[in-house]
Amino acid sequence: MGLIDTTGNVVIKPTYEYIYNKEKLKNLYEVGNTVNKKFKRGYIDRKGNIRIPLEYDDIFHLDKNLIRVSKNNKTGVVDTLNKIILPLKFDFIMDHGAIIYAQSNNIVDIFDFSGKQLTNYKAKDIDYFTDDRSIVTLQNNDTFIINNEGKSILDPIKNHRFEKVIDSDS
Repeated sequence: MGLIDTTGNVVIKPTYEYIYNKEKLKNLYEVGNTVNKKFKRGYIDRKGNIRIPLEYDDIFHLDKNLIRVSKNNKTGVVDTLNKIILPLKFDFIMDHGAIIYAQSNNIVDIFDFSGKQLTNYKAKDIDYFTDDRSIVTLQNNDTFIINNEGKSILDPIKNHRFEKVIDSDS
């Protein structure tokens, strides 16, 4: 597959098995080819220059020009210039709001979009943020509340669990 413009001129030569453009990424295209009998993905720009090498088993556009990449069952995050934001060492990564949630060996931590680690609690779970607050559940099931900078703002209460952060508009 390749791309042509509205006048029929070839923009990107048809050298890929797969090509797709996400509207948010404007002039970047996700592409894929079979390499050594395995389908690999990457990104190219509109001129056909490789921006993210076709070496990943899976890629997924997160937000703020960040791309989740996976290779050999490990996941990381790069930006659209292929700068590593989070290394390929996590089991699972997702984003929500302005936070990246990364899980490895059943431990969840959160990071900002620059890759700065915000928590290091060895948490079993970290909820989505509501009004810049989130519930952290530790391996022993204790819960406490953090702010969106990862700082504890309400410590665990013996024999109690936090279940939900209520939106201030409620």
